[in-house]
Amino acid sequence: MNRLLLALACALGLAALRATPADVVIYGATPGGIAAALAAAKGGHTVLLAEPSIRIGGMATNGLQHPDFRAFEAITGTYYDLTQRTLAYYAKTYGENSPQVKDTFRGTHAEPKVILLLFQQMLAEHPKITVQTSWTLVDATTRGPAGNRVVRTARFRDAGGALHSIEGKIFIDSSYEGDLIAAAHIAYRVGVESRDDYGEAAAPVDSSGDLQGYNFRFVMTQDPAIRVPVTAPKGYRAEDFAPILALITEGKIKRVFGGYTDRDNVLKAQIPVLPNNKRDINDVSSGHVRLSLPGDQLMWPEGDTATRQLIYDEHVRWNVGLIYFLQTDARVPPAMQADARTWGWCKASLPRAGTSRRSSTCARRAA
Repeated sequence: MNRLLLALACALGLAALRATPADVVIYGATPGGIAAALAAAKGGHTVLLAEPSIRIGGMATNGLQHPDFRAFEAITGTYYDLTQRTLAYYAKTYGENSPQVKDTFRGTHAEPKVILLLFQQMLAEHPKITVQTSWTLVDATTRGPAGNRVVRTARFRDAGGALHSIEGKIFIDSSYEGDLIAAAHIAYRVGVESRDDYGEAAAPVDSSGDLQGYNFRFVMTQDPAIRVPVTAPKGYRAEDFAPILALITEGKIKRVFGGYTDRDNVLKAQIPVLPNNKRDINDVSSGHVRLSLPGDQLMWPEGDTATRQLIYDEHVRWNVGLIYFLQTDARVPPAMQADARTWGWCKASLPRAGTSRRSSTCARRAA
């Protein structure tokens, strides 16, 4: 009977997968996922860390290099370890008194490629951790009574299309979207909670159900030695950006790249600077032009792969296209255009737009 069932399954293209066990299975090699993997391995547990994109580290290795913290004394745990490794890397590479060490801001700011290297080293120090990139979650099975179910196994598809079934004692969802929770049919909600929901003072007063807007966080430079020109993204249409010209004429926009709080800029170059003359670029809070596309992001959380790719591509077209338009369109005032063209991508740190929907310098912020 078992042979008959196996033959039938193969005939239907449903060849049985033997579940590979791990003590802890983590979906999403974001900074939080990496920290969880390290903590579990230090506790003696085997770990499978599965990442759907080609690059571990999430936003920290893909452009967002301006972390939010209030005091150096508050930095502890895995992040503190990372800051110390950052200082050690730049001191060894450029010298303890080098400008690069100073620009790390006590180890909290670094080039994305350096953070990627350090994360890889930290994980490699623990043989109990197995890292798999380009592993996309397919589905998950659960066990336990209704209302208290836990994940038992999860299936992943690798870049070659092969399926892998992983059985774990503990599952951790460290994806930005909560995809493992959704796949396990565990109750969830989409959107921002209002202040009344949990009494959080920093929460909006009345925006329950609203969804954050997204934008890219590009690492750019004004250093001619490493500067690479911005080119038009796929699907670029200059007329999509033409309304910005009226804001320039009215004096509401005076520069393309500017200071941290200047509302009359399109983009802000974060302070402090990054080592090797690089800057973390973001949009201007409450600015006249935003990098996010309110409304276009609404289908992302529960969208399938194709839907998310369309949303991703649209944000690439708008974010990169905006810079390209202001740098090259003849209708932009020459002085403003010339100033904007002093900025470009960083050589050897080019945005990976189009390679993978989460392998680029993508970040999120409120619209």
